[in-house]
Amino acid sequence: MDELAALRRRRGLPASRTHPRQIMEAVYEAGSVSLSPDETLSRIVAAQLHRMGLLLVEEITPEGGLRPLAPDTMANARLRPWRVSRPAIAGGLAGEPDAVGAAV
Repeated sequence: MDELAALRRRRGLPASRTHPRQIMEAVYEAGSVSLSPDETLSRIVAAQLHRMGLLLVEEITPEGGLRPLAPDTMANARLRPWRVSRPAIAGGLAGEPDAVGAAV
């Protein structure tokens, strides 16, 4: 964790954008969030949450389409932006915002 903190200080990234809870709250409130290729720490956290099944990560293609990313293909998808959304749980639709606008 010390390496992540050092990288965050060097790059000047806000801690709130790289903390798993803050990313989860942003995604569950908005339904989906896009991550640019230069948001390395946020992408690392999103990939970890994706592996746990808490988020759905898709690559945004040049045509504007979405390509689902498997956990083993995420390392190769560093050049394009990602769309991070909430997975379809309990009959809900993937990417649908929470009813109250916050993670529960």
